[in-house]
Amino acid sequence: MPYRKLDTSIKWHWCHDCSGWPLNDFRQREDKPPTWSGQSLCEECATRDHCSECQHSIELRTGLDDEFQRMFPEQA
Repeated sequence: MPYRKLDTSIKWHWCHDCSGWPLNDFRQREDKPPTWSGQSLCEECATRDHCSECQHSIELRTGLDDEFQRMFPEQA
């Protein structure tokens, strides 16, 4: 899952639906960024992710549902 932050920011975003999701002048990484180095994770992304309003949450849940159906077809 990609994490993005503006070049001039310390806040990392991972939810495409977040109002702060950077579209220009950003850095991106594929792994979860460290928060011990003065950087932080976006609270809006965390809230959206927890409430299943984040695009990534939906994609991950769909993948889990597909995996569940493959593993337990009789319960699907």
